Amino acid sequence: MLSRLAKFVSGSNLPSPGSDLYRQRLAIYESELGEPERTFTDNAERRIDIHAFGRDFVPVCQEGSDEGYVLLTNGMSEQRMHGVPGDAKPRAELMWYVREPTQDVCANLRWLANLPFIDTTWFGFGHRVALP
Repeated sequence: MLSRLAKFVSGSNLPSPGSDLYRQRLAIYESELGEPERTFTDNAERRIDIHAFGRDFVPVCQEGSDEGYVLLTNGMSEQRMHGVPGDAKPRAELMWYVREPTQDVCANLRWLANLPFIDTTWFGFGHRVALP
């Protein structure tokens, strides 16, 4: 009982503003892409989850199938990137098209999502990064 009271008094049982933004981003993703087939959750201090949405990449007007996944980060934009010039956006999430959303692929995407904060740099539309 005392632990519940401590949570109530401290306000820690209330959702943080970041979690509201997390849910808003996820709702937008779902409105555009449907329910994610899989979510790779992160337990790091700077939480960056990765949602995997199944897609068929063949245009509707063509025959055949080319199945894969759209991976979207959720959490990178909680913090502003450093050194963003002019009218570029100081917050971003990343998108990656893959055949299979493996743990290795998600680890690489999560590394990319953390890179601007490690190297005090920024990502803008169309930027490319060579993987290590």
